[in-house]
Amino acid sequence: MNPVPLASLILVLIPAAWLDARHRRIPNWLTLPPLPIALWWAWGHDTLGLMLTVLAAGYLAFRFGGLGGADGKLAAVVAAVSPPALALSGLLLLAGFIANRLRGQPVSLPAAPFFLAATTIILMISLLLH
Repeated sequence: MNPVPLASLILVLIPAAWLDARHRRIPNWLTLPPLPIALWWAWGHDTLGLMLTVLAAGYLAFRFGGLGGADGKLAAVVAAVSPPALALSGLLLLAGFIANRLRGQPVSLPAAPFFLAATTIILMISLLLH
């Protein structure tokens, strides 16, 4: 896996994760610009179908109150650049949901920090194997 797109994605995910964790809000000026770049990347790397599916699912989850709009856009970008990072993000979020539930805390979590953690892990593995 090419580490350059992963590293570029991390540059977007760092401020998104910080804003999401601190304010539970990520502005469109941070989440919209990566979308066309990710579409271009996905077109040439056989991840376009996955990206569009995740974008549609994120939109539906947003419309029904299950996910923030920025989370859906970021998930689609992660799907385009690194399907393994998307899968790992999902597993980490699930673990966080379960942990919160077991502690009796609200199940709602900011997703961007999980996207950042998963993408960073995949980048490190990519660099080790490269």
